[in-house]
Amino acid sequence: MLLLAVSFIGFSCCQTRGGAQKELDEELMHTVLIWADNEADLGVLIAESTEFLEEIDEVKTYFVGTPAMTPRDVVDNSYSVFLTMTFENQEDLKTYLDHPAHVAFLNKHKTNWDRILIYDSKRD
Repeated sequence: MLLLAVSFIGFSCCQTRGGAQKELDEELMHTVLIWADNEADLGVLIAESTEFLEEIDEVKTYFVGTPAMTPRDVVDNSYSVFLTMTFENQEDLKTYLDHPAHVAFLNKHKTNWDRILIYDSKRD
């Protein structure tokens, strides 16, 4: 799993709220991997992930995607949806976690995944 974090660091920018590109210079990165159950509609899950992230001002940049299915032994392609977002500080992360749009998304979709794994990292 360490390799997942290291491989993402190779990206120099990601999508900001509103669709623009931005250099990654924020202090915190919150990464979520979701293993959807067989009944989950991935298109809806991805679209609604993007929608709720756009509603939260504290989310500075975000990326929503699916496994690239890269054929290397060290790559875990078993998850269904990948979300990562950046925040300026821990207060903004806390605001995001408690935000009504985030809570509503979790309440609506938490039965649509078998597993969820979260990595929080900070800039040193």
